Amino acid sequence: MSFETNEDFLNARLHGMRSTLMEGDHLIRCVDDPEDYVRETLSPAGLFPRDLSRLLIQKIFQERDMRIFQKIHKYLSPEDRIVVEIFYEERFLENLRIIFKFWHRQSRENIADLLTAIPGKDLPDVERLFSADSISEFARFIGDDTYTDLFLLASRHYKSGGDTFRFETYLENLHFRHFYEILQNRLRSHFSLMDKIYNTRLDIINLMTCLRLREYYRMPWSDTRDMFYRHSGAISEAFLERVYPLESRAEYIRALPDPYSQILRSQSDVDLMDLEIALNRHFYRIVSKGFYTTTHCLGKILCYIFLKNFETQNLISIIEGKRLKTDRTEIVKCLIVPLDDRNIR
Repeated sequence: MSFETNEDFLNARLHGMRSTLMEGDHLIRCVDDPEDYVRETLSPAGLFPRDLSRLLIQKIFQERDMRIFQKIHKYLSPEDRIVVEIFYEERFLENLRIIFKFWHRQSRENIADLLTAIPGKDLPDVERLFSADSISEFARFIGDDTYTDLFLLASRHYKSGGDTFRFETYLENLHFRHFYEILQNRLRSHFSLMDKIYNTRLDIINLMTCLRLREYYRMPWSDTRDMFYRHSGAISEAFLERVYPLESRAEYIRALPDPYSQILRSQSDVDLMDLEIALNRHFYRIVSKGFYTTTHCLGKILCYIFLKNFETQNLISIIEGKRLKTDRTEIVKCLIVPLDDRNIR
């Protein structure tokens, strides 16, 4: 007897879960008094955030999210579980990136304490990976054919002792392409919503990668073109090739298609982080609306995963801001939620 996804049950459950997310005014109140909510979330560690590193806080939130997604996973048919398992794969890649960064710096800390437990996957063997003498050996020691292949493909952008931005950017590009194709094949009936979500996400990644490469690395286009996602969104490879040589950020922003040009028009002289926050708020609005407008539970799960990721990112921003005694206004400006003047004051 085949097991099928109970869409009505999951839709009702997802709406209940959405109501508990830290969003909007609820999140702003957390800026003013974060201790009760955050202490409860971090209680398994027996510590309050000021005692924890950013990576450890991230791990605790991610493992909390894993437990939530496991509850969704068990109600999905084997064919539909790929929607949640893609999220697991992203967290597994994050584990490998944490180990890679420490390996690259030859910094031995309590790395194992920072890794997120992934359902159905063993944690990477940190000691074996740290024994690698080269990036190709590191890739072979991962012990997972898919990730070994991805690391080997990205290794041509790796330079020992140098900056790892190009390597990590290309690795994420390869990883997304690999798993997006799997997801796309499974969700063809939900393709309109998925296409809008992922094209917007890739547009934003391409925009920000382009700006970082232009402003921080001053690389010629010929050295950067494989850093970008090739997809059917507005910020295509052909578009990037045309705007990449523009001299100023203001020219670059004016050349962007709407809605991106409209979003960033007043941001030509701010920090790149502020640009990324503005773009991510646009993406947040798309997935938030998509959650309520789609009638298919797989599309709803996809939106919920992104919303949950934003919640974790926002809570970490609040904790870090409080730890560094950052002004309230500056903390609120870092949050990925639609804001108005009432929120910021």
